[in-house]
Amino acid sequence: MDWEHGLVVVRYIGATSSSSTPSLLIRSIMQEIQSKYPTIDRAIPENDSQKLLAEFEDWLELAAQEGPLLLVLDGINQFSELERAKEMSWLPTCLPTNVRVILSTLTDCPSCAVMAKRNATIIPFLELEQAECRTLIVDFLGRYGKLLDATQTEMVIDCERTRNPLFASTFLNEVRVFGSFEDLTAHMGKYLEATTLEELFGKVKN
Repeated sequence: MDWEHGLVVVRYIGATSSSSTPSLLIRSIMQEIQSKYPTIDRAIPENDSQKLLAEFEDWLELAAQEGPLLLVLDGINQFSELERAKEMSWLPTCLPTNVRVILSTLTDCPSCAVMAKRNATIIPFLELEQAECRTLIVDFLGRYGKLLDATQTEMVIDCERTRNPLFASTFLNEVRVFGSFEDLTAHMGKYLEATTLEELFGKVKN
């Protein structure tokens, strides 16, 4: 696929209130699609969760007509219990030809079982090597014009939990959106104190 002229949409589930329920997530995806392709002359449903869910497949088709679309949803186990989110009924079972969806989740999440029944390709995450962790830090933050200093980078690498790709990406997303460089190291320490993914997710929500 010609990704150079396509659209890559990335969302971190649970990172914001608008990503915790399918309808709000879908609305933000529709907005990004329309921003990329202003020729799509279709109104995005307002304050109507059922209509947003019902029209999602149509919007994926509209985007696919403009170019390839890659939708990356990180941490779908972080969905709220609203709108039966973890049952995955909001995600169409049949996608347009040039639309791809990548999901990450904990293996004991109901969403994982649902996607397995749909014959989705399941790829277990292996732990990151130290060099891979360093590359992830640079590449992830670099996409947003941000970077860590040498001390902060070593602080992340020295934390064994960041060998878990989901832990690392969730943590780096929190680093990405934090506004004060002066307080960043202390802010990082707060999240790196988490001993499990569940504890990290709890800190993100708070």
